[in-house]
Amino acid sequence: MDLTQSPLPKKRLALMDFNDGQPNRGTGAIQKLALENGYDVVLFDVRKKELPDINDHDVFVCTGGPGDPNDWGQHTGNAEDNWGQGVFDTFDAILDHNAFHADQPKYLATICHSFQLFCHHKKLGELGKRENGTLVGIHTHNITPFAHLAKASAFDNVSDIVHSFESRDYRVKPIYCSNGKSDYIPVTMDGNGHLTSIAKRDGTVIGTQFHFEATAEQVGPMLDEGPACDRIIAAHGPEALEEMRACVPQLTATNNILRRFLEQPSKSQKLGLAA
Repeated sequence: MDLTQSPLPKKRLALMDFNDGQPNRGTGAIQKLALENGYDVVLFDVRKKELPDINDHDVFVCTGGPGDPNDWGQHTGNAEDNWGQGVFDTFDAILDHNAFHADQPKYLATICHSFQLFCHHKKLGELGKRENGTLVGIHTHNITPFAHLAKASAFDNVSDIVHSFESRDYRVKPIYCSNGKSDYIPVTMDGNGHLTSIAKRDGTVIGTQFHFEATAEQVGPMLDEGPACDRIIAAHGPEALEEMRACVPQLTATNNILRRFLEQPSKSQKLGLAA
């Protein structure tokens, strides 16, 4: 039998939802793109302590979500409220697997709220409220001089300035990964010097403060009318809204970061699937 002609096994993606039951566009956008890329997708409500067994999945994508990233239920005095510890344990299990099975890696992506939690857990940065208040709409991020150090094809062909959709009150101030010497490379930062995306040197882990799952087709109508327009005007003024509308086409390049991330396991041909 010519094994080179055998089809690859079905890829399996764990979609870890941090939205706490609140309506959102991100989870559906990620699921749609994963299905288009040939994945079987299983959804986990992590705030209800639904967590994947890492042996059952090849790729893990963690969504954004509401609330203070410094609070994952650990302060109530009731261990049952601490949903975050299971998330941290899942992060560690993925990283431990990759440490011992580099030829059959698992892939992890975190977005916005989950990105903040990952940075906290790995001590990559200090979490805090944004000094300038709420950030909402399309904003820009600068590629760092260290981005090339990560073997993360997800960030291939990304321009020096990344446009992305944001909706957040918190930021990550880099601590241990600001100079490119850490195992986690700072890929982009915002104009305030806050960390907005990272990649592990081997490319198996990426994280973005911004919503790279947001497409131009989704965001364009949001900036025409409705609550998003009102929030942007309140936070940044009407002129900023006009500028953001002009930047909508740039979101396609940012969305391609997620597309390329989902393509990585197929390109590596090393999925480590259970029988």
